[in-house]
Amino acid sequence: MNSHAHNKPINVLTSIAGTLTHGLAHFVRILAHVLAPQSLALCAEDN
Repeated sequence: MNSHAHNKPINVLTSIAGTLTHGLAHFVRILAHVLAPQSLALCAEDN
């Protein structure tokens, strides 16, 4: 029982890290979709 209690914080940390990583990947994808058209438009204006 003691080892199970000791293992729990690791499981919580792992799930939090997984959630953060998933959220960050989602955020980066959205950011790329937002920024890509703007940067393409800027490149087109420069040319």
